[in-house]
Amino acid sequence: MPLLLLLFREILRAPRRSAFIAYSEFLAMQVEQQVGQRPICIRPHSLYATQVARYDPDRESPRVLVSRLAGWARNGAVAFVHLVEAFAERDLRPGTQVRLVFLGMNREPSATVAGIAQPFGYAELRRYRAAVYFPWDMGMLLFSELYSVGVPLLIPDRAWMVAAPPRVSCSALKLRASRQCLIVALGICEFQHSAHPCSVRQY
Repeated sequence: MPLLLLLFREILRAPRRSAFIAYSEFLAMQVEQQVGQRPICIRPHSLYATQVARYDPDRESPRVLVSRLAGWARNGAVAFVHLVEAFAERDLRPGTQVRLVFLGMNREPSATVAGIAQPFGYAELRRYRAAVYFPWDMGMLLFSELYSVGVPLLIPDRAWMVAAPPRVSCSALKLRASRQCLIVALGICEFQHSAHPCSVRQY
């Protein structure tokens, strides 16, 4: 029997002793569709990151962090980077010195694009001018860490988020959900703590 179902059986046998908790409304709805019981949702806020880092961008050599592409772009990730690089060279130079840094990419840096494959801490994360975040995996904490530190975030609009996650593994539990489930979850997961110095923009 799958481990998830074994855990649920144990919870049902002793509901006062244990509880099943999901980290997003989307995952909670996935589990509810699979097993018929909705878990408690406690969203991560990554407040631990603020203990060591606050937004302090490098203004002399500004960089914009771009989250991992391989999870959703797959084989098209390299082509996406080349396309972004061409637009950056055309539109960002010579007016700015901004460089786009792609997380998880290992390649020689150019004037407009670089990669970062080695682990780095929150003291480094706070130095980015902004971040482009592709939420292809609902289990990634990078979003809440960036948000908590105060790095301005650029995210796709809802149409992209509805289209992309069903094509990839959306959680460690490898559960799949319908597009309608994700649309409803997106409606629930509005930013409830929007009084924050960090700005979130959809593009």
